[in-house]
Amino acid sequence: MTVGRILDRIWVILRGRVWLFTAIGAVPGVATLILIGAIFGALFAMGIFPPHPQAPASPQFVWKFFTAILLAMAPMMLVYAVFHAAVCHASIAVSRGAEVTWRSAYSAAWNKTGRYIWLVVLCWLIVSAPLMLAFALVGGMAALSMFHAGGAANPAAFLVILPILLLLYLGGMVYGIWMTLRVGLAFPAAVAEDLTAAQAVARSARLTHRAKGRMFLVLLVVYAISYAVMLVIEMLGMAGFAIVALIGSSLHWNALVGFVGLGILAVPAFLVFMAMMSAIYGIVFSVLYEDQVVRIDGGAQALIAGGERG
Repeated sequence: MTVGRILDRIWVILRGRVWLFTAIGAVPGVATLILIGAIFGALFAMGIFPPHPQAPASPQFVWKFFTAILLAMAPMMLVYAVFHAAVCHASIAVSRGAEVTWRSAYSAAWNKTGRYIWLVVLCWLIVSAPLMLAFALVGGMAALSMFHAGGAANPAAFLVILPILLLLYLGGMVYGIWMTLRVGLAFPAAVAEDLTAAQAVARSARLTHRAKGRMFLVLLVVYAISYAVMLVIEMLGMAGFAIVALIGSSLHWNALVGFVGLGILAVPAFLVFMAMMSAIYGIVFSVLYEDQVVRIDGGAQALIAGGERG
């Protein structure tokens, strides 16, 4: 398919099952909110937060907060592994004309949770590990310079480290985008062809050969559309706040009541939008996967065979 036909195919799949994909995408969003609430609740119970707004924060707050974030990565990897598999399962099923429900999509993903968790970890290591190692190297250089300076900040070392850090960041971003495209079809491949994590990564590398430019263009268009929709939602939200403030001031209402009421309406709308966007990217990679299977493996029979194996 051309880029235009790929975008049209994505829209057709989403339009026919918009509430299905929104419900699938809501799972990681709700799980994230629950986990954030649990983290801050635990930190509050531990007395990490200052008792009064004017009181300084505890010096233990930083390391305990980041420790909590690191501990939260394990359940979030589980949630996102199952979500990615579920949205790919639903996308491929709808694309091939099969019936699918929220329950069947997540049941299919849950049955092979261990495989999909390892796939998330493997993709994360491939995309992010070099950048993390680069930042660790820069951090080690900074610590070494402070050690030689008796624990004080070394301005000369900072001037040397800063451009190195900038170059590593830019290089890491380029590498991360390239490798994201390279492993982007791993989840649809694992779902459709019943592959292990390592096999899915290798399959994605083969399918994306000489296709990364087209994939990047499709993702860029989808991102631009989603960003434009987000701007519209933000402008509508600001207009709503302005109208509430104007009406409240004219009727001498308590402004806090109006803003809380508007927030109660705005937050669910924002969560629905984010759930839909999360699902859309799963649809994008699934459509790209099926297109590349036809391109690489030579014909629609490859899709039928892949479906039978899955």
